[in-house]
Amino acid sequence: MRETKSDILVPRRHEKLVNGTNEGLMPIDNPNVFFEVVRPIFGKLSQNVVDQFNYLFATWPTGHPVQIMAYSMATVFHETAATMMPITEYGPKSYFDKYEPGTPIGNELGNTQPGDGYKYRGRGYVMITGRANYTKASEKLNEDFVNYPDLALEPPLARAIMRRGCLEGWFTGKKFQDYINPTLCDYYNARRVVNGTDKAELIRDYAHRFEGAIYRGMDKLAGGPPA
Repeated sequence: MRETKSDILVPRRHEKLVNGTNEGLMPIDNPNVFFEVVRPIFGKLSQNVVDQFNYLFATWPTGHPVQIMAYSMATVFHETAATMMPITEYGPKSYFDKYEPGTPIGNELGNTQPGDGYKYRGRGYVMITGRANYTKASEKLNEDFVNYPDLALEPPLARAIMRRGCLEGWFTGKKFQDYINPTLCDYYNARRVVNGTDKAELIRDYAHRFEGAIYRGMDKLAGGPPA
């Protein structure tokens, strides 16, 4: 059963986007409409944050359900501390000792050399973390993230890691499509694609709000009033 929120109203003319894909069209032709709805929900957004949203919208691939875009935006909003920019995981160097080889987290992340915990700390839009994940991204994207991990902070590469990693199941073996597809939209468990159920409820609520903003913007663009 599709997970729903009573305050999110989807215009009937866009129902095919819920159940399928956006058929090769960007869901938001004028992002300004999106921001009219988002600003009262999330508060004042700096011009830099607006620019980052616009960048992600403009480079979003066609052919995916709007709900995947909404959940992706929610994930990025959370993981980047609402900056919508690729960032480096916060904390002093000692904080990353918990990721060192021989520790439970370090072993899970595939860290094998002293210093790997800090070197391969979280970066980007989805906080890619650990030698194993940097190695996988290197192989998938033909970039040397292992020797140059800060490449994961470059927006085009950070975007590719986020998008392909979540759609192809790089991080946990789970993919967005496992939870968001024509018969299911489970924003809570979609968090398992990136990081178990950590902050799953919060990100679920962000996703509902982003989805509503996208659809209401689309309704304006289609000539009708917001739902």
